[in-house]
Amino acid sequence: MADTLVFQIAPGWDGPIVRLSGEIDMATVVPFRDHLLALDDAIITLDFCDVTFMDSSGVNLLVRLQRQLRERGGKLVLYGVQPSQIRVLAAVGLVEFFDCVVPD
Repeated sequence: MADTLVFQIAPGWDGPIVRLSGEIDMATVVPFRDHLLALDDAIITLDFCDVTFMDSSGVNLLVRLQRQLRERGGKLVLYGVQPSQIRVLAAVGLVEFFDCVVPD
């Protein structure tokens, strides 16, 4: 696996859209995490259309971000989630935990 994650933050209708490309894993999650947790918007959309891999460190980040957003009355939108990523979330019982999961 190439340990690469590229993300771009662009303005969206309700808040920022974070377009992701590559792998979300232990090797790539730290800088990504720091940027996401620093956002102070109530609604954040993560675009997973070009995510090729996500391990448990990515799942942990999503849970942490969802909790942070809920504490301030916001929500996390997971857009373009690939079938393999939905299976990972389902396997650990987290599909319903997120406010909005939009499959690809």
